[in-house]
Amino acid sequence: MTTKNSKKGFTLVELVVVIAILAILAAIAIPVVNSIINTAARNSAISNADSIELQIKNCQADIAARNTERYANAVTAPNTISVDDVATKTGIKTAFQTVTYNNEQYIPVWDADDDKCYFIGATGTSVAGQRIDDPTITLTIGAGAGTAHTIVGLADASGNPSTSVMVTTL
Repeated sequence: MTTKNSKKGFTLVELVVVIAILAILAAIAIPVVNSIINTAARNSAISNADSIELQIKNCQADIAARNTERYANAVTAPNTISVDDVATKTGIKTAFQTVTYNNEQYIPVWDADDDKCYFIGATGTSVAGQRIDDPTITLTIGAGAGTAHTIVGLADASGNPSTSVMVTTL
């Protein structure tokens, strides 16, 4: 009777080869996943900016048309309607959330010159070339004399709609 001299299990070489293959796959996959996450954050911010812009313009149109259907005080006290009121009444408060893109925090702001909402960096008062939808343009929050754009912050760094920014002054 002959006995087989077989050992069950993997050799050290086999384990090293498998680990090397897994390391190569991880090195390929991690940058791809990070790129997809950044692209999703960017697209989400652009979509949120469009939603904010649309609802603010709708509110301004309601005030101009003296439509009190959604905003009861649009006729009697239009200057009391804030961006927070618009966010609450239209259900877009989540659009004001801070977005992380390439490890930078972005908040929504309103550019009165363009009548557009953008997400720009929240870490400083001036962000050079980091507007999330157009990285080649420089904007300044609360722009003063000598700047090209008038920017009003619509959300704080936590992403809460501003209660101090009035819709009629945008």
